[in-house]
Amino acid sequence: MEIEGIIHKVFEPATGTSKTTGNAWMSQEFVLAYYWYPNQQYPSYMSCRMFGKDKVMSANLQPNEEVQIRFSVEARESDSGRWFNEVRVSSLLKKQPNGTFVSPQGLQSGSTAASPQQGGASAQPAGNEATQGKKDDMPF
Repeated sequence: MEIEGIIHKVFEPATGTSKTTGNAWMSQEFVLAYYWYPNQQYPSYMSCRMFGKDKVMSANLQPNEEVQIRFSVEARESDSGRWFNEVRVSSLLKKQPNGTFVSPQGLQSGSTAASPQQGGASAQPAGNEATQGKKDDMPF
C-alpha cells in the first residue's frame, strides 16, 4: 500500500539483538498525519515503523516533512492472546520543492522519484493544524 502524508512526530531509534540470529537491528517509529480526501477538516494519524539501520540513518526523519511511504500492515498475537497491528514501512520518499518525491540515499534502490499524483491519500498544504504544532479543538 502507498500513502502520502506529513511527519507529525519522530521517535528515537530503537536497537537490539535478534534472539534467533544474534544480529544487531535498528528500527524507528514515527507518526504520519494524512488526509483521505480533499477538504478533510482534521488529519488522520498512523503510527509507522521503519526497520534497518541503513534506512533509519539515511531517512533522517524530521517533523513536518512531506513524505510518501509504501507499507504493509502485519498482525501478531501477544502472549495474552490479543492481536496487534503494525504498519511496516518498506520504502520512504521525501517531497522536494518541485513537487516530486525522491528517495533519501540508501533508503530505496531502483526508483529514485515518484509523481506526487501516484495513488494513496495526500497530505494537505503545510499550513494546516497537523504541521503547526497546535492542538485541535476536538473534544477527545
